[in-house]
Amino acid sequence: MLKDLSEIRKFIEEEIADGDNDSHRQSFSDEQNDTVRKFMNLITQEKKGEPGEPGKDGPEGPEGPEGKPGKDGRDGKDGVDGKDGADGIDGNDGEDGINGKDGKDGRDGVNGRDGQDGSPDTPKDIVKKLESLKGDKRLDASAIKNLPIQDIPLSGMFGKAVKSFKALSDTPNTYVGQANKVVSVKSDETGLEFTAPGGVGSGITRTVVVTSGNFTAGSTASVDYVYLISGAHAVSLPAATGNSNRYTFKNNHSAAVTISRAGADVINYNSNGLTSITINPLDSVDLISNNTDTWSSI
Repeated sequence: MLKDLSEIRKFIEEEIADGDNDSHRQSFSDEQNDTVRKFMNLITQEKKGEPGEPGKDGPEGPEGPEGKPGKDGRDGKDGVDGKDGADGIDGNDGEDGINGKDGKDGRDGVNGRDGQDGSPDTPKDIVKKLESLKGDKRLDASAIKNLPIQDIPLSGMFGKAVKSFKALSDTPNTYVGQANKVVSVKSDETGLEFTAPGGVGSGITRTVVVTSGNFTAGSTASVDYVYLISGAHAVSLPAATGNSNRYTFKNNHSAAVTISRAGADVINYNSNGLTSITINPLDSVDLISNNTDTWSSI
């Protein structure tokens, strides 16, 4: 049993140092225990004191060893295929190649069979036989070969020879005032006469063109034009006014080509009132105007 406060204080300090604060309960009465608790609180407060200042940072430690490389990541998914690029423009036509060397001469052909024996008739006999022919059996001038024109009688097979066009019985008797005119059959079919080009019987000429670039179709009167389009060429029609020509356009190119009007003209092709038309590869179109302002396919 502890007798005074000095012994109690000493005992408590020893207990606090040993960390066993509950062992005093075996030596004190209840009243003394209350007193001990109060002393312990006071002594504990005295022992703690004010908190000290934070210590300085310690030196930086050495670098740690390098870590092992990480595993490779998974491959990404394939990207979406890009769209096809647009077709390139057709290249220009290449230059003509150099002419090849002349080929070797061919072998001589086999001799033909011997001809049949000629007629035993004399020339006079032949003339008599020809003169005896009647109607459609008679020969015209084209049946006699290798003879000069003046020796061919045009008014009769073996009558008086006619050497001049004017001397014929069914032709004009003069050339005066007929310059640049053409010969045509009369409307009543009884003979020949002179007519102006473009008139009855004058005929229409045709011009065929293989294109080599952009162009405007020709417009010479009484000419039918045929255009074989060989590339990506822009085509323009002439004016429809006063134009009675026929135009044929054939697309021999690998892509569609466009035919455009002139001025305010219109084109009727599949539908009416068009300003231009398109022809697909290997297709063709024939156009003719109304002589005023419209082209129509025929």
